[in-house]
Amino acid sequence: MLAFPAYALTLGSLALTWAWVGLEPRLANRFHAAEPSNSAVPRPNARLVVAGVILVVATTILLWFGTLRKGVFSFWREHFEALVRTAVVTADGVGPTGKGEWIGPWYVDAIAADLRGGVYLRTWRGFDVIDILSYGFAYRPNQEGSPFGAAGYWLYPVAGDWWIFRASSDWF
Repeated sequence: MLAFPAYALTLGSLALTWAWVGLEPRLANRFHAAEPSNSAVPRPNARLVVAGVILVVATTILLWFGTLRKGVFSFWREHFEALVRTAVVTADGVGPTGKGEWIGPWYVDAIAADLRGGVYLRTWRGFDVIDILSYGFAYRPNQEGSPFGAAGYWLYPVAGDWWIFRASSDWF
């Protein structure tokens, strides 16, 4: 289950890069000086192609089981916890969005403390026809919904009280 488009882009770029390096004979030969062959087009280095396939498969497995996401999150957890302490619960449940902040590979563009429980840090926002889709991290979330919407709301555990959330502001 891939939760963030950034991870899908990372996987896609890895696959394309290794396919290009493995299938482009001239570039592959720069990394490994092979003996000249009789063919007009040199063959790609088999070790490089195998290494690329292993890297793509290993990355896919790590992404699929969430291991890579959990590992990267553990490096930046303290910074997310510092943002949670700054969240303010307001009458409408949405805290200050500020100007945003980069935490590792994620850009937190909105922080919201929900009256039902939980603090939500939105790291990605997109559109689905007229709905706004929100993804991010939630600290001690509730099971009913987020300040960013309740339609299509789901949670995925990351570490301890931290979860990944997805929500939509469904207009219909």
